[in-house]
Amino acid sequence: MERRRGLDFMWYLWCGPYSPLNGKDKIAKGLSEETVAFTGGLYADGTKVADLKNSGHGEENRVDWTCDRATIAEVEAHVATLPWPKEWAFMGTKAMDMDACISIMLGEYEQEKRLRGWCRTKTVVLLEGWDEGNYLTYNSKDRAAVEKAIAKKHPGVKYEIVNDRFEGVLTSR
Repeated sequence: MERRRGLDFMWYLWCGPYSPLNGKDKIAKGLSEETVAFTGGLYADGTKVADLKNSGHGEENRVDWTCDRATIAEVEAHVATLPWPKEWAFMGTKAMDMDACISIMLGEYEQEKRLRGWCRTKTVVLLEGWDEGNYLTYNSKDRAAVEKAIAKKHPGVKYEIVNDRFEGVLTSR
C-alpha cells in the first residue's frame, strides 16, 4: 500500500529544527477561515531557505525566500518533478508548484497528526484498495481480536494496521 509520498523529498517542510513536531512552527486552527493558517520553515539539506506562511483567509501560501537565486531555482525545479497525489489528479500533467506542494505537505502533516491521535486509543486499519484517509477503527488495542474481526468481516482482503507506522513513537498520556 502506498505510504507517504516524497520520502526522498530532500527539501522538507515539517521535519526541520523549526517544525511543528518540536513546537516551533504553528498551525492556527482558530484563525483559519478558507485555508489553514500557519507559519513554518522550508529547509534544503538542513539549512533554512524560506519562511512559509498563510493567514488563513483564502490566499495562496506565502514563501519568503531567505537564500540565493540558485537555491530557489533548485528547490522549485525539484518540486516540479514531484508526483501529484491521487486526490489531486485533476491537475493532470501540470508541474507541481510551491503553493500546491506546501498544501499537500500540510495536509499530510495534519492527517498524520490525526492518525497518531486515533492510534493512541484505537486500532486503525487501512484495507487494500481503500484510499489513504478511509480507515476502519476499532475501539480495542487487542491486535489479535482486531485481526480476527477483520478476517471475519473482510475475508481474504489484505490490510495494514496503521498503528505499526508509529510503533515505538506513540506514548500513552
